[in-house]
Amino acid sequence: DLGSASRDVRIACDLATAFEQIAVTLPDLVLVETALLATSGMLLADRVTALAPWAPLTATAGPQDPGTRRAMVRRYELHAIHDGNSASLDELVEAARASARRSRARLAESELREVIVAKLCHEMRT
Repeated sequence: DLGSASRDVRIACDLATAFEQIAVTLPDLVLVETALLATSGMLLADRVTALAPWAPLTATAGPQDPGTRRAMVRRYELHAIHDGNSASLDELVEAARASARRSRARLAESELREVIVAKLCHEMRT
């Protein structure tokens, strides 16, 4: 059950709602149906990256063929493809949350460095 263990789970039935929720909630993980990737995969991948670059994009119920799965992971820059086992989903969610925390920390450090460099440059000019 995704809603347990102190998880805040949001469900969107269309892309517009999904993008709005991503922008507002800043998720640690974006879990998407494989069927949606087939119709809107690149748009979804690009928007998730723009709105929440730290959030791993993960697909559910992927194809069984290993070659097709690898191609999907590469094409949409997926963190993983989940096949429905609840224990492995818990592990996947926890790994994604840890990855998101590390990514957010690196992003914050990078932004802080940029501010410091900009301030130093400004001080040198004045």
